[in-house]
Amino acid sequence: GDYGRARAAYLREERTGQTPSDVARARFFRALARLGQRDAALAQEELRSLAALEPPDMWTRLARVLSDELARTTVLREELRDAGAELHLLRLRIQILEEALEESQQEVTQRQEEIDTLREDRLRLQAALRDAEERAADNARQVRELEEALDALKRIDMQRDP
Repeated sequence: GDYGRARAAYLREERTGQTPSDVARARFFRALARLGQRDAALAQEELRSLAALEPPDMWTRLARVLSDELARTTVLREELRDAGAELHLLRLRIQILEEALEESQQEVTQRQEEIDTLREDRLRLQAALRDAEERAADNARQVRELEEALDALKRIDMQRDP
């Protein structure tokens, strides 16, 4: 857990290394200590530099594998962050659409109530119209009866001698 001291020890080991493999090993573990310190960018840079050494050995290959894995992790983390942001935007859009849908449904309900009210008014007006037509027909019949009675009275009156 003491990554700072570990890095210093691996740096000393790198300087005193007898073989290129010893130096590569010390650099590899120094990069791991940086990862432990949450310094992934510098650790990845050290691993890339180690992976490029020739001739390749076990430590340079491990450095390449770990560097590639860190790069994939970085890309995946960014993709995950982007996906999270997109998910957040989609949730906001869904919320806005749900609110619009609720408003539309309220408007539909209100319009349906208005339609029902208008239908009731139309039925009342149709009933009032039928009543008025019946009264008008009754009045027309009464007028005809009165006119017939008046005509009959006129004929009677015309038949009388003055």
